[in-house]
Amino acid sequence: MQALTKQLLELWYELIGGDHHKDRDCHFYIERNFSTYRKSEWRLHHRGYLISDYEETFPTYKEAEKGLQDLLIKKMLYFTEYWESDRELRVRRKVQAILEGNNSPANEPSKSERR
Repeated sequence: MQALTKQLLELWYELIGGDHHKDRDCHFYIERNFSTYRKSEWRLHHRGYLISDYEETFPTYKEAEKGLQDLLIKKMLYFTEYWESDRELRVRRKVQAILEGNNSPANEPSKSERR
């Protein structure tokens, strides 16, 4: 899993975990589909309460994970557009920083650079 995906999933949990937390909203799946008559593909799906019945297919795992990242960003920005709590505002600012390239895990110093 890419560091950005991990960071976005942690932000998603920070956003929904406070006053909503339903277990179904915490699980996203990327699975490979095989068929005897079609080329295999990767399926991203989620069956939650906040995002219900989402499903999309991709030709590669990497593209499916990018699709998950895009989905999380889009939904977090949507659910925090009219923020009502400090938590929602904090998550929105973190997502915006990621989009601006200021808070990507790739930009964090390595352990050796921190010393």
